[in-house]
Amino acid sequence: EARERLRNKLIDVGTRFVGFDKVIEGDTVKRNQQEVQKVSTASEGLLKLEKAMNAEIRRRVDANKQVQGLTETLANDMLERLQANILVRVEK
Repeated sequence: EARERLRNKLIDVGTRFVGFDKVIEGDTVKRNQQEVQKVSTASEGLLKLEKAMNAEIRRRVDANKQVQGLTETLANDMLERLQANILVRVEK
């Protein structure tokens, strides 16, 4: 009788342990899936940021080219006017 009760208690503890083990395993799988999702979300965010930065870099490069072109045109116009003024004065 006592032996049978002890055996039943051990079986009950074993069953609960198996259940506990399954719960722990499930929690571990769930945490791993959440971690994978976080990494995926972070990776997507970085990709979007990289695309936005590349677009901004292209925009700034284009703007700098335009400014450089305008500056060169203005400098050339000023040089031509200066040369013309000097030529007029030399010819007088």
